[in-house]
Amino acid sequence: MAQNKTNFEKIIINDSLLLGKGHHKAAYIHPDNPGLCIKIPYETPDYDLKRELTYRKIRIWRNLPSSLLTEYHGTINTNLGIGYVFERVLDYNGNPSISLENLFSAKILNSERKLFITDQLKQLYLNELKEEIITSDTNPDNFFLQQVAPDKFRIRIIDNIGSPAFIPLVYFVPILAHRHVKKYWRRFLKEIDRKHPNIKLDI
Repeated sequence: MAQNKTNFEKIIINDSLLLGKGHHKAAYIHPDNPGLCIKIPYETPDYDLKRELTYRKIRIWRNLPSSLLTEYHGTINTNLGIGYVFERVLDYNGNPSISLENLFSAKILNSERKLFITDQLKQLYLNELKEEIITSDTNPDNFFLQQVAPDKFRIRIIDNIGSPAFIPLVYFVPILAHRHVKKYWRRFLKEIDRKHPNIKLDI
């Protein structure tokens, strides 16, 4: 778990470390460890982060595998307020992994590349079912294609994790979790098709 340097010393963050901004928080590269990122909520309490951290605790309690989710390393003090430290998704060579949104936007997908992406997405779906991963959004910006070896890839999920339901039974009942995964998978594919109609993945 990430710890404060002292009770008073703060990690200094500036715009040069900015990874991106969302509706509720901004993410920065950890200045002391490029393999980590720090999420800073715009307002506290941040209910999205609270929901996610509660969900992560329940997953640990249920002893569920969570290979799709980035690892959480606790909180630290920063000059911008309390920061939540997470694994930063990097390739095996240390380069930043690419989000599916950027992949679809920047790459010309020939038939071979489309087949590769299709296979990766199918594996993502199977892993979501296996690990009972609950997400609350279908934005391709929150899914990263990580190269873990020269010939091995996997998709990781970085945000909008957990359910907004007041009583999230999907956390505890596998059949409900599977229904949730299937529902959000269909939404995810529709979102990709809506934003990138030229891709036409065969899934």
